[in-house]
Amino acid sequence: MRRLLPSLIRFAPAVLLALVAAPTRAQDAAPADGVFVPVPNPITDGVVKSQIKPIVESAKNDPRRNVKKAVFDFNLDGKDAATGDFGPCYELAKYIQFLRTNGWYTIAFVHGKTTRHTVLPVIACDELAMSSSAQIGEVWSKDMPVTKDEQGIYERVAADQGRAGDADDRQGRQTGAGHEPGRRYRLRGPPEDREQGPGVCGHQGG
Repeated sequence: MRRLLPSLIRFAPAVLLALVAAPTRAQDAAPADGVFVPVPNPITDGVVKSQIKPIVESAKNDPRRNVKKAVFDFNLDGKDAATGDFGPCYELAKYIQFLRTNGWYTIAFVHGKTTRHTVLPVIACDELAMSSSAQIGEVWSKDMPVTKDEQGIYERVAADQGRAGDADDRQGRQTGAGHEPGRRYRLRGPPEDREQGPGVCGHQGG
């Protein structure tokens, strides 16, 4: 389930982890713990390999903890995030999907303007937690198009997260079936730009 947490920016990372903590059964050996993962801007191969993955893997391999949740902060210090290079963002999205298939719960923490391919790992997460001032979208523009292969990957990631209707909106309509108002993800741009290829229409936190 994806949810909007108004004014989330005021919460400290530890409090955010507590808010999204999943309940644990009484017979569990230890309560599920979480790890806060800063995501530098822009996302590069080096960032994914030497900064993001080591934080998660260190927490996962710590025998003193039962870490099953990760909060990815995509707007360090509240700054805008926009990565023009598709490859590293796809690698991070695949890593997030790997965590999810191995019993982890992943949260994208967005509290600033987040555009271009940084959007891909955001929508790969289980949940999107946005501040009231957050903005997300604008994967492409006339000056920065995406390829058909990249569009296909966005659609598959969206479909994996139960947003197939939005991702496959080939006529540019705001379908948004099953989503809260303003929580729509589309891989088509505005009508005047449809001939340019796929895009993600932005929206703001409320």
